Amino acid sequence: MMKNTSMYKSIRYFIVIFVLLLFFFSCNWKNKKAEKIFIQVENLIEQNPDSALILLELIEFPEKLNPENYANYLLLRVQAKHKTHRSIAEDTLIHVSISYFLEKKDMPKVVLAYFYSGRIDYERGDNEKAIQDLLFAKDYAEKAKDDNLLGLIHYDLGDLYYEEYNTKSALNNYQYSRKYFLKAGNEKNAVYIQTFIGNVYLTQEPQQTKLALDNYNQVLLYAEQHKDTSQLISILRNIGLAYKEMKDYSRAKEYLFKSIAVDKHGKYSTDNYFILSGIYLSLNLPDSAIYYAGQLSPNVVGNEDYTGLYNYYDLMGNIYTYMSKHEQASECYQKKCEYLDLSYESKIRQSVLDIQEKYDSEKLKNSLQKTELHNQFILNISLLGALVAILLTVFLVIMIKRKKEKIQQIEHNLETMKEMFSDYDENKLSLKQALLEQLDVAKKIAQIHAIPSNTTEYNLNEMYFKIFGKNMAEKLDWNNLYPVIDKLHDGFVKKLRKTYPDLSDKDVQLCCLLRADFKIDEITFILDYNNITTTQTLKNKLRMKMDFLGMKEFLFFLKNM
Repeated sequence: MMKNTSMYKSIRYFIVIFVLLLFFFSCNWKNKKAEKIFIQVENLIEQNPDSALILLELIEFPEKLNPENYANYLLLRVQAKHKTHRSIAEDTLIHVSISYFLEKKDMPKVVLAYFYSGRIDYERGDNEKAIQDLLFAKDYAEKAKDDNLLGLIHYDLGDLYYEEYNTKSALNNYQYSRKYFLKAGNEKNAVYIQTFIGNVYLTQEPQQTKLALDNYNQVLLYAEQHKDTSQLISILRNIGLAYKEMKDYSRAKEYLFKSIAVDKHGKYSTDNYFILSGIYLSLNLPDSAIYYAGQLSPNVVGNEDYTGLYNYYDLMGNIYTYMSKHEQASECYQKKCEYLDLSYESKIRQSVLDIQEKYDSEKLKNSLQKTELHNQFILNISLLGALVAILLTVFLVIMIKRKKEKIQQIEHNLETMKEMFSDYDENKLSLKQALLEQLDVAKKIAQIHAIPSNTTEYNLNEMYFKIFGKNMAEKLDWNNLYPVIDKLHDGFVKKLRKTYPDLSDKDVQLCCLLRADFKIDEITFILDYNNITTTQTLKNKLRMKMDFLGMKEFLFFLKNM
């Protein structure tokens, strides 16, 4: 029985090893694949962030990657999403990347992770936490001496403070942003940040408007030199707006018309016409104001830009109010309110569209993953086949070894029984004599002598169990043997049970045989233990159970009980 248990334990161990090996190879393959994808993503993310994002979506169950790869995945994913103008509001797991990179002291990635954490917080409307994360990013970027990233961080901080109407802090951060961009050799960003510096000056006291114009003019010069059309349209409009605030309507119109002229496709003309209409209303020229407001109409009316429609009807209401056309003004103000409501509804519908976009993205991802899953399946089947073959080979080796050990134990038991019987004396009362009589050893010895000398191992095994049965220990009636032991050894069993009430029957039987000076191989045979090693192990466990430090002390105690 103990042999079978040991064999089953060995099988269980190999099954566990097999599962662990399968898991290791599967995880290792998955991480290696992710690392190759990361290399491609890093090469694509600046110029082709859409392609980078598709590659990242090929990684199935990214949360099962090792900590390093998972941290890199989260950071690269939020970068790719942000560069493709997708929402990153739900990418709050970036804190996992922050924790990992901080632990590994990977400062460049700590800076990036905090930077994008700030942008995530900004999208979630938590400006206070966004500022806190960006300040952390700033501190680490200063240690890493990453000037270009410091320029971006201060730019974002400037935007956040500007939204909070903290124009002093906004201006300070925009100026730092320009400084770091210049230090990094990023002239384009260093010049264009002056647009935002000018915007801050434009919101302050009228005397600051000249500072706004100074910054705008530097941006204008750079945009003209580099033929940057979109920036040129924007900065001409800003200069026109600055002159409008200075009430220099002539110069304001000049720059606004220049902006319209550069914008040949009318892509950015809406803001220009809106400002022009306001200028003509300020000049008490409502007809001209209506004309330029009418230029807005093709770009606004009929579209679903509800914010633009809201501003358009607000402007028209003001014009009609100035012209004392109260009925038309009332209609415009009513429509203005309607589009305000529609603007809120549009935001709700956009949430639904985002869900649909996510669903479509998942469909594409699933399609691209089919080939990868098929390859992984083939790899797993190959590993499974190889490991099953190894497991079967080991199992067969164990079975052959067990069989040989079993035959050797049978032969040893036969020799032990013959030696025990050679000491038999029917006129002498002893525990050994009582055991031999119960086991009917004399008859069994005669049967053993009848076994032919050329008997095979298989037949020897079969004949042994015919003679002795499967469990030798079960044939002994210890309830009749205990009185014999007590009579021979001065109440040994009763004293033992009284002193150690927690001993099991097997423990008591082993103590009895040790007290009666049975040899170790005789004990193994009588109690039907697996082998002599098992008997020695159980003997030591019993010694410790009875609180004896050494074996000599233990045996001396049993002898003198």
